[in-house]
Amino acid sequence: MTYNAAHRPDVRKAEKAQKLAEANRRTVLVTLADSAIGREWLWVQLSTAHIFTTTFSPDSRHSAFLEGERNAGLRLLDEIMQHCPDQFIQMMREANDRRSTSEHNGSANGDRRDQGSDADGGDGDDEDTGIASPG
Repeated sequence: MTYNAAHRPDVRKAEKAQKLAEANRRTVLVTLADSAIGREWLWVQLSTAHIFTTTFSPDSRHSAFLEGERNAGLRLLDEIMQHCPDQFIQMMREANDRRSTSEHNGSANGDRRDQGSDADGGDGDDEDTGIASPG
């Protein structure tokens, strides 16, 4: 059966379907935001959509593509802010904690160098191949 916008029962049916779809999207979003793993997933989606960075590119086509991704991320951010703003704050805290932990683990000695590097050049042997380096 086809939809007739002039037929009031068809309009009411479409409105009910729209409200149900919105309620379902809200439920999914809130359910995701209520768990740590869901908040991490949402944060990754926002980050990869360039919400927290610039999308500038000297290539206008690339800029347009990045702005399209950003638009999708902004729509998601808008829904998060409408339906679960407190979880967004928690999401930011957790992302900051993950970043701090990652930075700390990557540089436990505090000098931000790779833990595998040898400051004085080591003994000249390449540990991966066993081949002595020149010098």
